[in-house]
Amino acid sequence: MPAFRILAVACGLLMLASSATAQNAKARAELVGTWETTFKSGDRDIKMQMSFENDGKVMVKLLTDPPVGMDGKYTFVDDTTLEVESTYMGTTRKDKTAFKIAGDTLELNYGKGRVDIFKRLKK
Repeated sequence: MPAFRILAVACGLLMLASSATAQNAKARAELVGTWETTFKSGDRDIKMQMSFENDGKVMVKLLTDPPVGMDGKYTFVDDTTLEVESTYMGTTRKDKTAFKIAGDTLELNYGKGRVDIFKRLKK
């Protein structure tokens, strides 16, 4: 079930986390919005969108046929680390990832050599 594997990868990318403090208010403001990246799954290029909202909700959408999506919540561990909690098919995951924002580019570094670069979508 390729869509499930792709969603599992997306879930892993999404897991971020903690409580927002005054020092990360700027990072929170910069993160809010919709971001998009493309990654390889076998021989296919898959587009993925992540939408971060002010209230701590995050939505991930894989633009496949048919589209696959999931909802979760995110918190800031500190100014450079997010934690995301999501539930898919009865399984809840909580993961942390380093993040960096430079203008309209979001970098998520999951460790072990996995880094995804997202571009901010304009409204």
